[in-house]
Amino acid sequence: MKNSWIKISQTLCAKRPMLLAPTVAPSVDEQRQRCYDAEQHMRLPLSTAETIDSMQRLAGRIWSDYRLYALAPSPLIKAARSDAFRSSSYHNGTITISKWQSNTKTLLHELAHQIAGNKHRHDAYFVSVMLGLYHRYGGLSLQRGVMVLHDLGVQWSHETLMNVAIEGGAQLIPEVCSTAFKVA
Repeated sequence: MKNSWIKISQTLCAKRPMLLAPTVAPSVDEQRQRCYDAEQHMRLPLSTAETIDSMQRLAGRIWSDYRLYALAPSPLIKAARSDAFRSSSYHNGTITISKWQSNTKTLLHELAHQIAGNKHRHDAYFVSVMLGLYHRYGGLSLQRGVMVLHDLGVQWSHETLMNVAIEGGAQLIPEVCSTAFKVA
């Protein structure tokens, strides 16, 4: 599996040189809208109406799979106010999900914020973590995801994506993960 994806990735990178993201993160959240547009174009095969309990279980599973319990407890998933249209991820390890976005895709996006940490917003590192989660837990083909990112000019990190999607996050940088939480 890993070797076949590496060959596909190398082929894509050779054909589409923009695929390797620069190492310097944008100073502002320059990719935010492109990131949201890419999510829409990826057409994830995900369920649309999830309960808070089922999303909490998925968050716990992801935290366990990536061995993040050593850094912080699994994020608390809460319903947003009834009039809220957006979902949000907070620095204290809480994710609020609006009733309009009560789906796995939104949860994975917000968990990517928790894993990547504050300073990454929607940069190449965050996008790579998000895409890796979409692949592992949302059924998205990596090839499709990478092609959409490229076509929309969204920067991402090849190394981070391989780590999250294929290797189970074994090399996620603990300092980066812990910036999302106030660990006592």
